[in-house]
Amino acid sequence: MGWIDRIIDMLRTTDWGLIFAQDEIGAIARKLILRRVEKNDYIFREGDTENYLVFIIHGSVVIRKNEKPEKDVIILPNGTHFGELSLIDNLPRSASAQALEDCILLILSKENYEMLLAGAACAWRKGRHQYCPAYQPTVARTPRKGLWTI
Repeated sequence: MGWIDRIIDMLRTTDWGLIFAQDEIGAIARKLILRRVEKNDYIFREGDTENYLVFIIHGSVVIRKNEKPEKDVIILPNGTHFGELSLIDNLPRSASAQALEDCILLILSKENYEMLLAGAACAWRKGRHQYCPAYQPTVARTPRKGLWTI
């Protein structure tokens, strides 16, 4: 089994694996970066400006607001994703993401996201509309543009 086949298999375990056809998953997989994060390490911190989407392949992640006291917004298990709004609004992160255990993540950068959109058929665009609203019912909105950008 080749490297891309392994990434495809990993991506199939996420919520996006249910949305896209095999050839679409293959196109997405070619744009992903595998990242391992140790327990308690931060994936990003509130205020960071680097924009990317994260798929949790193994492990769990807490999304946390850096308030006094800190506020845990949501705990995300493997198979889910976060950080998608940063691909669209280009604003700094409004919360931190920290690994609750050793994690295996797949990362989709803003640049690769835009490349996928630019060359995409309508099927790819359906994902854009399905994943963005996913967190709106589960996390609070920030005053900034009414969006939560983790």
